[in-house]
Amino acid sequence: LAALMDDPPADEKPLASWEQYLFPPVSEDIRLGDILREDDAPGDDPASFRIVLTPSCDLAASGNRKPKVSNVLVSKCCSMKNGLDATSLKGLGATSLKGRKIQKLKDQLRSSMLTQGYLEAVIPFPCLTGQIPTMAANLRDLELIPVKGIGNSNKPFRRIASLDSPFRELISWAYMQTAGRPGLPDRDFKSWCDEIIDDLQNGDGA
Repeated sequence: LAALMDDPPADEKPLASWEQYLFPPVSEDIRLGDILREDDAPGDDPASFRIVLTPSCDLAASGNRKPKVSNVLVSKCCSMKNGLDATSLKGLGATSLKGRKIQKLKDQLRSSMLTQGYLEAVIPFPCLTGQIPTMAANLRDLELIPVKGIGNSNKPFRRIASLDSPFRELISWAYMQTAGRPGLPDRDFKSWCDEIIDDLQNGDGA
């Protein structure tokens, strides 16, 4: 997909949201961005799914290679309502959406979460009919799963799909932005805002 997007089709038809998935996974190894599902859990429940966050190079196990880690870091998934409620769009995921509220939510989703690929610590995932429900991954809700517990059958977690590039790299970037940000102390933002406004009003533009 990354290569295709460098040379878009003549009709400029946008990619379908589900075209980011590689289904079934093409790699024998677990990879960053793989979508896992609890093997005995319902396939239509977002809470049954996990997104792999561990770098692919640490998970390589094909041939004579062995994984460099014994556990895989994953992000838990949730419904889009719960995902939105974990962001600054909280409240817009209400089930009573009507008319202008629906359009407002569409506009805000398109201009923030969907265009950027994530919002704050939440990544949206489109539906892949019969395999993956519409859902979100919360990068602050994490879990460790043993490498040996992930497979295609007879394992606690089943690999459902992988993500194609550049969507795979988006997962890494979004997690880095969430986990790698500096923790800043609370400050007197009111006085600081007043200082900035005063400077804007009285400054000479230099």
